[in-house]
Amino acid sequence: MTGPREAGRDRWRHAGQWILLDARFHLLAIGQALYQGISPRLDVTARRVLLPRMRLAAQERRPRAQVAEDFGRRWSVRVQPILGPASGAVLAVLGCYVPEGTELPEPPLVGGWEWHATPPGPDQQMRLYWSPDTFAVHGHPVPDGEEPHWWEAAQWLDEVVAGAHRADIQRVLETFQAAASDGLLIHSFAARTAQGARVHVRLAGRRDVDGAGPDRWFRGVSTRVENDGATPPAPSTAAVLDAAFAVSADPLCAIDTSYEHIYMTSANFAVLGIELPADRYLPKMAHPDDLPALRGFLKEAATRPAETIGPVTVRMATRGRRGWTRVTLVGTGMRLSASGPQHHVLCRVTPAVG
Repeated sequence: MTGPREAGRDRWRHAGQWILLDARFHLLAIGQALYQGISPRLDVTARRVLLPRMRLAAQERRPRAQVAEDFGRRWSVRVQPILGPASGAVLAVLGCYVPEGTELPEPPLVGGWEWHATPPGPDQQMRLYWSPDTFAVHGHPVPDGEEPHWWEAAQWLDEVVAGAHRADIQRVLETFQAAASDGLLIHSFAARTAQGARVHVRLAGRRDVDGAGPDRWFRGVSTRVENDGATPPAPSTAAVLDAAFAVSADPLCAIDTSYEHIYMTSANFAVLGIELPADRYLPKMAHPDDLPALRGFLKEAATRPAETIGPVTVRMATRGRRGWTRVTLVGTGMRLSASGPQHHVLCRVTPAVG
């Protein structure tokens, strides 16, 4: 039988553990234990002294620190909402309680992010807005200047997401884009810090289905997790891409032909001397006179997977100085998943001869 002392301890078994709930108050983490967005399964004390204050902090969009009494004991309670860096909307809430007089543990690093995607076209925008804590989660310094700070999505994929996870995260972003509802999506991946180290990040977010118009917003939070937290890319195009990028002696790139941007380059791509703008937008990179031929090549390649299309020779803007670099592309269409859209092309890019 459970004695009174053990029963009492069970009432406050989550004392001293930071609890992370998303904006719908679905459970994402208790201490180091990760959850998949289930209804909170918290101890009685947490439900009585912590949850009401977390809801109030979410309503007020500001942190709270209080002393509460329950079961004849006094508890120090601290809660803090995680706000969207662009909108200020509540993305999640952190909360913890300890016996009064006990020092609260340091809260985990939780960063808020908001992804803004407009329809493809000349004025398209695909930006990932990050809070300062999101930069810290990924191991990157906060840029200078006024907030909100952002990454162009293609640059983030190519420079921050590590290895085969780049193609896998591109697939996740397309899952967000195709989502008809605001269901919770959770995914873990490997990222590269500014110093080149490898860290593992877990994102949890939803599509905002309330907004009107063609623009789409996706909002959520990111946390640092242990080494086994990153979901290995499934044996699919993502894994094949990683192998191809690892062994190819020629520069490679992956192109989203819908948005006309490069989202993945091989390590030796830099030898071409091509200017890579942050948004990797091909109409900014290619000579205007060569853009129709490049688009025709990509359109044909995207619709003919596993076939070799090309070559096509185009002029691309030269890195660091004015002028153009002539390169030759050969490509093939690919899908990032069996049911995914067919608008991706893997290209081999080499200096033009003659």
